[in-house]
Amino acid sequence: MTARMCRQLLVFATLLLCLGGSTLASEDQPVTRIVNTKTLERDVEPVIVRGASVDAFSGIPVNQLILYTYTGSTWLQIPAQVDEVTAGGSYALIEDGLLDANDEIVFMAKDLGSQAPADSALPAVLPIDLRWYEIEVSDPTSPAGKGWAYLVRSRVLDPTSPDDYVDFDPAAHRINGENYSLGFATPDPWADYLTLGGSGVDILDRTKMRLACKVPFICPITEEEGAELQDDLVKDGPVRVIVRSGRVLAYGTVASWVTVIDIPELLAGDIRFSTDFSSMVSGAVYYNAAVPMGVTADGIPDAVAEEPLSPWWQLSTAAGTLVYAADTTPIGGTQSNYYVDDATVDASDTGDQRHYGDTGVSIQGPNLEFSYTFALYVLPGVQPNQGETYAAYLAQPLSVSTQLMRLDLPLKLYLPRIHR
Repeated sequence: MTARMCRQLLVFATLLLCLGGSTLASEDQPVTRIVNTKTLERDVEPVIVRGASVDAFSGIPVNQLILYTYTGSTWLQIPAQVDEVTAGGSYALIEDGLLDANDEIVFMAKDLGSQAPADSALPAVLPIDLRWYEIEVSDPTSPAGKGWAYLVRSRVLDPTSPDDYVDFDPAAHRINGENYSLGFATPDPWADYLTLGGSGVDILDRTKMRLACKVPFICPITEEEGAELQDDLVKDGPVRVIVRSGRVLAYGTVASWVTVIDIPELLAGDIRFSTDFSSMVSGAVYYNAAVPMGVTADGIPDAVAEEPLSPWWQLSTAAGTLVYAADTTPIGGTQSNYYVDDATVDASDTGDQRHYGDTGVSIQGPNLEFSYTFALYVLPGVQPNQGETYAAYLAQPLSVSTQLMRLDLPLKLYLPRIHR
């Protein structure tokens, strides 16, 4: 028998074994385990798997990676994308097309499934790599919550999931998710458009910044004096959109920002960041840690205390609920809640010069250089106060662990005696 015939026989025998069922094993030994069903309840967030966590696939083309979940009886392919990250930490549409330790494999927690039984072979393994990764995702805020996905490599299969959870409209400068649309005033730096659900009603005046420096004829400095900020679309994938040079990551039901501020010492002073809504939000209920029972955002002033400092706020409307959570610790200084709900014309204000649920944080004596991260979660319909829950989600992201698996094939199939 020739070496070529032997290799063909090897492939044929391997496929027959796979079709007949195989033993699921770790890279070192067969797996003995109790199979678990999905218990994870955090469905709105992404799952991010670093390339370093799946290093057996290091150096392979990123377009050969496919994600599956197990429903309890069948395998389903789910939407996923691999975003390449440079050595400097920047997202790139294409770096080298090969998976490395910095790259990110991204999919949504809602698509996680149950843990596959030890004798259930992935269908995608048949014509491809005999190894794959089991990805276990758990909730640090509720450790019993878990879900699973399976990463395989294929040289011949293409992603078949038709779902695309988010996209970017460059003409309108808008991110369109599953239940929201968020627009920027590009080249101005602020956001100025937000709809929830399928309402099509814009409820946002704009996002704002105030720097109360002490230089005559210059201060206060508002967002309108800020530097231009382009969309800088990096990637529009089925799971997330990467814009503004990677500082904005948007998914179907959540978007996160990293805001970077560098204040010249000459302009040092107190600063404020806030989100101001339009009159179209009237009747919505506003919550933060200082008003856990809520107040109505309607342009009529309400008493919302400056303390305790709230790392979150929530606005519940008929079209959907918006929950904001932030880590403002890097800003430094003395921080307090900011909230103004007053429809009276304010000639010193920007935007529509009115305040409808204008909410955020004020900082006395901030650091001159800082960055902070915040996220917007969009939930369906009118939701009760869930701010603390989502603030905990931002502070404690989903935990990911991986295990390299293989088909436990007889050794003789791997080592044909072609030396005879």
